[in-house]
Amino acid sequence: AKLAQRGAFNPNQQTKTNVSNTAKNNSDEKKPESKPNTTVKKNDTTPNPKTETKSTASTANTKPANNAKKSSAPPKKTDSYKWLCHLDPQSGDVYYENITSGDTQWERPAEPVKPYWLAHNDPESGDMYFENIDTGATAWDKPDEFADSEEKWMAKKSPETGEYFYENLATGKTQWEVPPVFQEKQPQQEWLRHFDPNSGDYYYENLRTGETSWDAPSGVKFD
Repeated sequence: AKLAQRGAFNPNQQTKTNVSNTAKNNSDEKKPESKPNTTVKKNDTTPNPKTETKSTASTANTKPANNAKKSSAPPKKTDSYKWLCHLDPQSGDVYYENITSGDTQWERPAEPVKPYWLAHNDPESGDMYFENIDTGATAWDKPDEFADSEEKWMAKKSPETGEYFYENLATGKTQWEVPPVFQEKQPQQEWLRHFDPNSGDYYYENLRTGETSWDAPSGVKFD
């Protein structure tokens, strides 16, 4: 079904529901509470996800056509989702599109909705975390398909190789090279020094890896 143009979406005679937990300018309030295998503390709390039934169908069904490094296209698979969800660019609210008919509405349908994830950058760790705009769930692990917070690029995981390729949503062109919007940023200070009251000594924590050590990292100065 032909997808509705987001800028033109304007459901008539419908009451908008507050179904979105997403606003592009306040994404830092929704990052996950903790990340596996790291000691970096996250100060924000994770929104409580709604309980929904999701299918396990693959969402990657195209192959990069530009700068391609792979020899064959991922196979197309049919999923059981009946609806897509989108962000309204004017209000920042979520609306829903019927895959078969193309009809759109503000109310969340009872039938299965395809998960739609946005990537955000955590300024403390420099890592990306991901937000499902339909349920409000957040996660550190990459989903099979996700867009940047400005919805300019879509990342898709190839079921054949397990690698991600990237589609420019404005031009439709695809590539294997990671766009700048998906490149994780290094924290300004990679190491922190902590005082251990039991021993009276300092130990050192790598914010990137979660590693701790009694030995000071070489080349790093602490005030």
